[in-house]
Amino acid sequence: MHALVLTTTPDAESARSICERLLELRLAACANSFPVGSAYRWKGDIENTDEVMIAFKARGEDFDEIRAEIERLHPYETPCIELIQIGDCNRSCSDWVKDSTERHRANSVRR
Repeated sequence: MHALVLTTTPDAESARSICERLLELRLAACANSFPVGSAYRWKGDIENTDEVMIAFKARGEDFDEIRAEIERLHPYETPCIELIQIGDCNRSCSDWVKDSTERHRANSVRR
């Protein structure tokens, strides 16, 4: 079953570079990004910031690789990277996520 992986970034440029990289690596089938207002506690203060949230449609079993890649690219000291397992989904969407993130098939085609 697939999952959603959520993270927020400080701006559209950061979001775009992270999205493109995860799509290139076939770790995500899709990345939806949208502006959000965030309020959070950071180092003892309450912050209010405009951010860009990304929702990746991906395989749940790829979460460790996805998290590592986001952490490598992310400009925040402590990025929030959350996994939401999808309990149910229409079959065509689920198949599309699986096919779009199939790295073994993509590699075997190049041989």
